[in-house]
This record gives sequence, C-alpha cells and structure tokens, in this order.
Amino acid sequence: MRRFIRSYFFNSLALALIGWLYPGLEVSFQLEKFLLASLLLTLSFKVLKPILKILLLPLNLLTLGFFRWLKTVICLALTIYLAEGVSLTSFTFPGLKIGGLSFHSCQVGQFVNLLISSFLFTYSTKGLKWLAKTK
Repeated sequence: MRRFIRSYFFNSLALALIGWLYPGLEVSFQLEKFLLASLLLTLSFKVLKPILKILLLPLNLLTLGFFRWLKTVICLALTIYLAEGVSLTSFTFPGLKIGGLSFHSCQVGQFVNLLISSFLFTYSTKGLKWLAKTK
C-alpha cells in the first residue's frame, strides 16, 4: 500500500508538472478531476503495464527493446481517454534557433503530443523519484 501511495504521489506531481509546462497536454486542476486522473494513471501503470510487458515481449525481443516506450504511451492514452480532466491539444511550435541550428515552426498534432507527453512523463517521474531518494 505504501508503494502505491508513493507511486500515486509521484504520478500526480509529474502530471501537474507536465500539464503546467507543456502546452500539448491540458490538465484540469480542479481537485476532483485531477485526483481522479492521477488515480487512473497510477492504476493503469500498476495493472496494465505488466500485462503490456508480456504482450509486447515478442516485439521487444525482435527490436532489442526499441519499443519499450510503447507501454507508457498506451497507459497515458488510456488515462487521457478515460479521465475527464486530461486532454491532448494541437499547438503550433514557434520555432527555435540555437547558434547555427534552427528548428522551423510547425503544427504539432495529437499523436506527436502523446509521444512527447509520454516521454516527459517518464523522465519527470524518474527525476522526481531520484530527488526524493534519501541516503
């Protein structure tokens, strides 16, 4: 139970962080909707992710683990579909110039938003868990 509560806490923080910083994932910060979305996300990770590991094992073996990220994408997509307070929105990336490297502006669709949100969610939860470690 303690591990579940800890996971719920980190998932809630990561969801709030991504919803606040990333324009492609809209998170409702009404208390009931936010807590329900966090609970659905935690349950999908605790229940669905082990099942997906087994189902996607042949694909991971064939590609040498290249599609490990697919489990997180499916769990996040399920949460977005079921939770009322979380949604994906398309937005226009304004472009970026760093030194001689330039990225042009482009329209970012919902599927790309799902992939980026999944990536951000994975590494924000890992970062939060790393910060919370005590030695």
